[in-house]
Amino acid sequence: MARPDQVQPFTYNASPTRVLFGPGRLAELGSELERLGCTRALIVTTPQQRAAGDALMAQLGALAGGIFNGATMHTPMNVTANALAMLKEQQCDALVAIGGGSTIGLAKALALRTGLPQVAIPTTYAGSEVHAHPRRDGRRCEEDTARAGAAAPSRDLRCPPNAFPAAGHVGQQRDECDSARGRSALRA
Repeated sequence: MARPDQVQPFTYNASPTRVLFGPGRLAELGSELERLGCTRALIVTTPQQRAAGDALMAQLGALAGGIFNGATMHTPMNVTANALAMLKEQQCDALVAIGGGSTIGLAKALALRTGLPQVAIPTTYAGSEVHAHPRRDGRRCEEDTARAGAAAPSRDLRCPPNAFPAAGHVGQQRDECDSARGRSALRA
């Protein structure tokens, strides 16, 4: 099994998502938000990921506008409404999602409704952070795709080996993204 110091960091630009991957890349979150022109980010988590959100809040300092820790499976309308209210109340101009599909799904719903950029820090291999959802007219809806994402190889190294084959579709979904809007995704 590889050690974190054996993993080579890289940056991958794909339309519309920019992926930063490698040990310690999460430390670049603040500069990535600044690169996107953001000054105040709402951190989105599930209740179970609140500690990770608190750590990001401390790391971001003045760039952190608050934490919404109410993300839940299937992004219910009332959860989205509550998150939108907090986003407006805290006057945030960006979203940072840390977690799996529930968290990233909520951030995508918020980005779609507000046009705000989002940075995704996925803790699972769903690939949602770089996948544009199809619209009813058949076109892709790029507005909900993360502009930045981060992945930690140290987290990957703790994953059971049988988790990796199921993640093979992530690259395919990334290739399906066809709009160049300068978005980024942090994998740190």
